[in-house]
Amino acid sequence: MSVVLPEECISKTISLTSARDACRFSVGSLVFKSVLDSDAVWKKFVPSDYREIISGSASPSLLTTNLSKKDLYLHLCLTPSSSTMVLW
Repeated sequence: MSVVLPEECISKTISLTSARDACRFSVGSLVFKSVLDSDAVWKKFVPSDYREIISGSASPSLLTTNLSKKDLYLHLCLTPSSSTMVLW
């Protein structure tokens, strides 16, 4: 018999790790992968001042798009602002 924890429990647990660890968890389990696509996990990893960071970046139009928190996080990782920023 297999027991699966509720998504909220998995989400909370993963959000207490690092973004790098969260990505690693998604490789090992289909249940984790589906939870890791939710904003509940990624909102913890996105900097609280992300709007300010994006407005000063080369792509301020992102503020008007509906990116998921995961996509927003990945965008910030791939296109860092002029200030020193390390998200990993």
